[in-house]
Amino acid sequence: MVKLPRIRDFIIIQQTISVPVYKKHFISKLTDSDGEQQETQHWIETAFDCGYLTAELRDDLIGNYESVGRMLNSMINKADSFCSQNSNKPITDYQITPV
Repeated sequence: MVKLPRIRDFIIIQQTISVPVYKKHFISKLTDSDGEQQETQHWIETAFDCGYLTAELRDDLIGNYESVGRMLNSMINKADSFCSQNSNKPITDYQITPV
């Protein structure tokens, strides 16, 4: 049985998309996220140093978080493509249609 999204889900998504995206705020959130992933890398290294993780698991986790960091950095560098052209105008190019 396929579970279809509820109408409330569409309303929440539309409200999120309709909110204006301000470049400085967007970059701030991405910078916060990057800081969190860097902190997580630190704790992964700490867990490895304390013997809680194998080298293989540490390397795998660190590699994944480094990838996330690169993606966040790319989004920061291309913030204009994610934000409204006019700061006062919300992004409404997306259409969400129930299946």
